[in-house]
Amino acid sequence: MVPSEESLPAELAELAVACGVLVEYVDHGGIRRSAQREPLVAALEALGETDAGSHPERALAARRARQALEMLEPSQVVAQGHASIAITPPARSRKL
Repeated sequence: MVPSEESLPAELAELAVACGVLVEYVDHGGIRRSAQREPLVAALEALGETDAGSHPERALAARRARQALEMLEPSQVVAQGHASIAITPPARSRKL
């Protein structure tokens, strides 16, 4: 593994994984690469985790609390055949 300039705090790494962001990968040459803090925080903030950089433990706790309230992913049931469903993305995703 290629050492990073600084280790990621455990809460930041857990938050990234919870958001579907990789914290390490193996490149085309077979070398394991680790995410650096600044670009990782930027990615998490773009995904709406605004406390990721300053308070990753708070952001992780808030994300877990939100997930605990969700029983199912948002879904829409339609009868067999064709259907039209209007989708409005969250305001934060419109900035991307």
